[in-house]
Amino acid sequence: MKRLILLTTLLFSAFIGYGQGRYFIGVNAGLSFINNNGLNSSTPGATFKNKPAFVFPAQAGVYAGEKSRLRIELSNFKIKSELNYNYNTTQTGDPHMPSYAEVKIEVQAVNLNYDYQVLNRGSFDVYASAGLKSLFSTSKDEYTTYADGREEETAILISDFNRNLFGLGAGLVGRYNHTSKIGFTFVPAYSLYSESFNKNSSSKLNRLDLTLGVEYRL
Repeated sequence: MKRLILLTTLLFSAFIGYGQGRYFIGVNAGLSFINNNGLNSSTPGATFKNKPAFVFPAQAGVYAGEKSRLRIELSNFKIKSELNYNYNTTQTGDPHMPSYAEVKIEVQAVNLNYDYQVLNRGSFDVYASAGLKSLFSTSKDEYTTYADGREEETAILISDFNRNLFGLGAGLVGRYNHTSKIGFTFVPAYSLYSESFNKNSSSKLNRLDLTLGVEYRL
């Protein structure tokens, strides 16, 4: 993580020097839809679900030309997944039979994006975006509820935890320029990581973020 932060700082500093003071900051809010996160959901008859996460990314960037800009994005959110075994546990006769499992992973996302303007129509701009994506987990809580009502900390969904994920992403930044300094944005962004939080899975975590926000040009 230290190497990534150092590399991001060096690249960002280089573009700041080239950008001649054309900086901007912003904040967004929206939902992150997690898919294929490698959790153990192969139990017959069970229902597995990833819940959308609320995200509030903050960003800072610099223009490297009339159409190019570099943008670093930071956010902190929780990924929640649940496994429902879909049977009446009172009829199994086994109080140790699991009925429900849930895992919560708190992560910090650090994204370095390159945006290129592909459309400009009056007050509207559209940027195509591509970048490096990373997720650093800060905590994992997994609990299982059993037929007799007990709730215990377990490792059913994630048996071998992978704390850090890296990948690539692409998206769009649609912006309405309310004034010369203030713009309102809609940002769909897709991220694909090289692995998942479960080391025992060959799945690659991916996520789709849909956010609305505001940018302020300094």
